[in-house]
Amino acid sequence: MRIENQLDSEIEKIFAEAEASVKYQTKIGINREDWRDKTDFSAENPEEAHRLYFKSINRLLRKFVYPILPKGKGRIQLHEVKNLLLNYGKKKNSQGIRGSSGQMSHNITKQMVLDIIQDWVVSDGKATFNLYVKLRDKNVELGYITKRDNI
Repeated sequence: MRIENQLDSEIEKIFAEAEASVKYQTKIGINREDWRDKTDFSAENPEEAHRLYFKSINRLLRKFVYPILPKGKGRIQLHEVKNLLLNYGKKKNSQGIRGSSGQMSHNITKQMVLDIIQDWVVSDGKATFNLYVKLRDKNVELGYITKRDNI
């Protein structure tokens, strides 16, 4: 991944330091299509929403990111780019309140975030900065932020 600016450089350093202390490899050899759920998104489904958010997105983060990236600035940055996607670009205000919850986003949006995380697990699975960049770049693509935004 190419580092775009000084902020990325600083964040990459935080991720690299966390990854250097990990003693095991989290990458797995599974095709993402084996994981992908074949879901009809024509109507919102509360059970599907719960499954996507808690049993898929959060479970993958707990299993593949948290063991590598301890609590702190790196994990906060990663959650922020994930939450921007799930909240359609809605940022926190000066008091740190977003006024929106990613749990309530549309299932198709949750599936998009899940796809990004699954792609990272299958193709990389250890370089957490690359997951951050993938989520950030999707936010940029959708016009929620620019690469120079300090989120």
